[in-house]
Amino acid sequence: MLNVTSVDVNARACCSWLDEVWVAKQQGGLQIFNSTTNEKIKDVNVSADDGNNVQLGALIPVLGEIWATTLDGKLLVISATSHTIVATLRLPGEEKKAALTALYFNGYMVLVASETGRVFMLHPVSKKQVGVLTAHAPCTAVTTFYSFILTGDRDGRLYLWDGISGVCLAEHDKSKSEVLHLFHELTTGTIWVARKNGNLDLYTVSADQIALVARAPALGRVTGLVSVSGNIMVSTFEKKLFVLCARTGNILKELRNVHSGFLHGITKVQQQEKAVLWTFANDTDVKVWEAEGAFVPAYIAPRKSPYEVAQMAARQPLAQISENAALGVKVQQAKRKAVDVAGDLRAAREEAQEMRLRLLRVDEKSRVDKEELLKLQARVNELVEEQRTTQRNFTDEQQKNVSAVHERTALQSEVSTLKEDLSKARTDAYNKMEEASRKSQEVSEAKTEKSQMEMRLQDAEVKLATVQAENARLCRAMGSISISQCADKDVQNQILSDSAKVCDEAERLRRVNRMMSSAISSMVYTIRAEGGGGARHDRAAQRVSAARGRPHRGPASRCAAHRDDGAPPRALRARVRRRHQGAAARPQRPLHPVHTLPARLRMRRPTTS
Repeated sequence: MLNVTSVDVNARACCSWLDEVWVAKQQGGLQIFNSTTNEKIKDVNVSADDGNNVQLGALIPVLGEIWATTLDGKLLVISATSHTIVATLRLPGEEKKAALTALYFNGYMVLVASETGRVFMLHPVSKKQVGVLTAHAPCTAVTTFYSFILTGDRDGRLYLWDGISGVCLAEHDKSKSEVLHLFHELTTGTIWVARKNGNLDLYTVSADQIALVARAPALGRVTGLVSVSGNIMVSTFEKKLFVLCARTGNILKELRNVHSGFLHGITKVQQQEKAVLWTFANDTDVKVWEAEGAFVPAYIAPRKSPYEVAQMAARQPLAQISENAALGVKVQQAKRKAVDVAGDLRAAREEAQEMRLRLLRVDEKSRVDKEELLKLQARVNELVEEQRTTQRNFTDEQQKNVSAVHERTALQSEVSTLKEDLSKARTDAYNKMEEASRKSQEVSEAKTEKSQMEMRLQDAEVKLATVQAENARLCRAMGSISISQCADKDVQNQILSDSAKVCDEAERLRRVNRMMSSAISSMVYTIRAEGGGGARHDRAAQRVSAARGRPHRGPASRCAAHRDDGAPPRALRARVRRRHQGAAARPQRPLHPVHTLPARLRMRRPTTS
């Protein structure tokens, strides 16, 4: 075998029809290639009712159509010329999605193997079911042996059927490994069976039975079988390709790692002087091979005529009748034995029932004793647990008592300390209260004295303002009295002396006021700093001021008053200023101006700040 080329397609199955190769893709759908040039001709879309691509399992050419199985148990019929689906066949078991495991066309009917254990025979033109063959297990492979039908199942059995009457002519059940592939080699008339355990067995049909004649060397799990002029081409799951002799089963050639993935199968595309084979694997690649042909006859006649086949089918019921008669005798003997065994079994059952009743009574007594024992054990466990709990509680109470004693001692010492601190604090508070009351009394006396001094100061200022006004009037009047200057000199001296006395008295009162204000401010600050009683003294001062009818001035206003250097109240100063302005605004006589008086008669106007 020689690898000629490769085709880039991810194939699951393929078949040959005329000069075309139909390939079922892994992702669903079909592709058509030219078997001579290996070029793609067309993509065939196979869609389900929901629009998704249908994944196909097996392909065979049937007359002018391609029949394909789906993974959900349907059978599609596609026209090989128009490339469209012409029919969808639903076989029994399709509602349970039973898979269709194999397809084969022998020239006059299509054979479909199903997991339901049946092989359906369909007419290739009408697509109707013409027969059904039932096996003991799910069918996995089907082929034809001349005019017979050969099937294999999952339990390893082989069946030889008459395709016309549907009678099973022979059955082989010596092997228990599942049948994967069946192939009839025409040049030798042998049946090649590939099994799941890796065996490749050669069978022949002789004397109405299927007999094992040879076994090929272990090749692995077989995925495809084709015949090329007396040689068998085998593809395996282990990426190998073998060439076997059809007569002896010996390996003629072995090719390893022909694909990078496991092989799905092998298909014969052309057979002339050279056969063209396609191998497809799980590596998105199809390889094309060429093999030399042996120029064997194109057609080999069946070894059994239809008359002989009919005689075999007729003899089969007779053989079954004789076999059934022998089996009937054995059945009667078995029935008699069954009756005897039934009697023995009845006696054994009665004895077993008696023993069962005794056992139940013993079990009941044992159960009662066990329950009492369990109750006693539970009571003991409860008492032990209660003792442990009591011990733990007693220990906890002792610890709590010790902790309480320690805490009581600590609290007593702390209470003693607090009592001492409280007595000291009370003594200090009492002393501070006495000092605060004493200072408050001093402050109130100082305030009383200050208020008296302020009243005297105000009276002196009023008197001073009156004297100043009188002095101004006299000064204006002196200008017009020039004749009687000497006569009035004594009067003016007396007035000047009285005015000087008033000024001295006012100055002394201002100094005393400033001193008292400073002393009061110092005492208030001292009281606030020592006992925080300034607020109480202010409230007391406010109450005293309210009782006197004057607004209370706080420390800030008193300090401001101290900074005024003992000046008279603002209203008094304004009234005096208006009087001076009124006197200055009056017209004076030019005859005796003030500056013409002697220096001893001039009176200085007291300045007010």
